Amino acid sequence: MSTEYTEQDCISSLREAALKLEKSPTQAEYRNLDLSPCVTHICDIVGSWNEAKRAAGIETYDQVGEA
Repeated sequence: MSTEYTEQDCISSLREAALKLEKSPTQAEYRNLDLSPCVTHICDIVGSWNEAKRAAGIETYDQVGEA
């Protein structure tokens, strides 16, 4: 049985992670909090990790190591 998440579910969960961490969460930090929806679902629903963080009003960072 699969749970369907909304964009609002993703935003709420990201905001919860930011509150717990007291900073903008990386994907790895978010995974360690064991919140739902998972990073993959958030990216699938919202478009990307940074798009989801922008929608949640959370600071975004440029990816490191991109050529």
